[in-house]
Amino acid sequence: MTRFGLLLMLVLGVAAAAAASGCSDSAGTGADAAPATADTGAGDVTAGDDGAVASDSGVDAPAIAACTARLSFRTAGSVVPHGIDHHATFIGNADGSGTPTLFVAGGNDYSSAPIKREVYRATIMADGSLGPFEATTALPGSGLAGSGVVVRGARVYLVGGRTPIIDGPVLSAEIKADGTLGAWKTEAARLPEGRFHLSSALHGDHLFAIGGLGPDSYARDTVFVADIAADGSVGSFRSAGTLPAARSHHGSFVYGDYLYLSGGFAGTPLNNQPQNHLDVIRAPIGSDGKLGTFEKVGDLVANLSTHAQTRVGDCVFLFGGLNLTGANASYNASALRASLASPSTVKLESANATAPEGRSHMHHVPYWRGHFYLVGGSKAYQDVTGGVMIGDLAP
Repeated sequence: MTRFGLLLMLVLGVAAAAAASGCSDSAGTGADAAPATADTGAGDVTAGDDGAVASDSGVDAPAIAACTARLSFRTAGSVVPHGIDHHATFIGNADGSGTPTLFVAGGNDYSSAPIKREVYRATIMADGSLGPFEATTALPGSGLAGSGVVVRGARVYLVGGRTPIIDGPVLSAEIKADGTLGAWKTEAARLPEGRFHLSSALHGDHLFAIGGLGPDSYARDTVFVADIAADGSVGSFRSAGTLPAARSHHGSFVYGDYLYLSGGFAGTPLNNQPQNHLDVIRAPIGSDGKLGTFEKVGDLVANLSTHAQTRVGDCVFLFGGLNLTGANASYNASALRASLASPSTVKLESANATAPEGRSHMHHVPYWRGHFYLVGGSKAYQDVTGGVMIGDLAP
């Protein structure tokens, strides 16, 4: 196996998870309306794996015009207690209903017990800076890595991932007003098949699980959807449709009544077999959660996967990711963005800002009142960090 193949296996957690399980692991690793009028920092957070959620903050109509604002980065003084990637990152109480809080849940650190249960929280200050990270309610069982994440009101949902096997769990927890989490609940509903490096999205009461690697480590073209009930419980998953081709490690977001996907790859990361997707596609979302036909609406400027996407009003941002070209992998530090003013054409261009370092597998970059939070991730071969970079928007 080439060094590149080993890189992908380790970055995706395959070798580490197999060691943890003590076995041979053949597996690889809302409805948002059109923008309103004021930015409260609120809205449903819908994030995917890298977006592979991709991360869709669901924040409509920022006071700052996000696609023309100046983006700059700073390094946060607070760090997660240990290096981590394949984690879920989300913000609670973004709507002002309680203490705004940044959460980091689960993930992988390539140690002898790589899949993590720990969940950390940090209070978000008025200027966007962070208080110190401290532990809150841990995940059940052996932990979770590579899941999708969405926030709906005062509840967070983690969808799919590996435990360390590629499984189909759905976990949820209450986000309390004081910025702590309630007990994690393992929802009765499970994905019909395990998924890792999928993305998740929220449209109204519809919870989507999109693509990802199946238990055999190959990408899937399936999209599942379930309904979230008034009490916050998740109903049974059903088919919402299929992608034009199998896709994992992608970014995703929802805008209006459309689901958008970008980048990622088909095939498998094992044995140097990923097949890059270089497009941005979208499909209409029906009132029953069914997806219409996907259409191409844009192109990526690089072979990006494991990136994060965050939508702010009618602008979508792309952060981090691996740039896979032949047998070479580089870590993207450049931020991209695209206007959704004409939502059938998504032209990702440079945001004229470079993060302090390139990282992959941050997966989700949540947004709060002019600030993006880039937490952890892989910055080099088998080298994960707990550092936090903050992206600031200014007129």
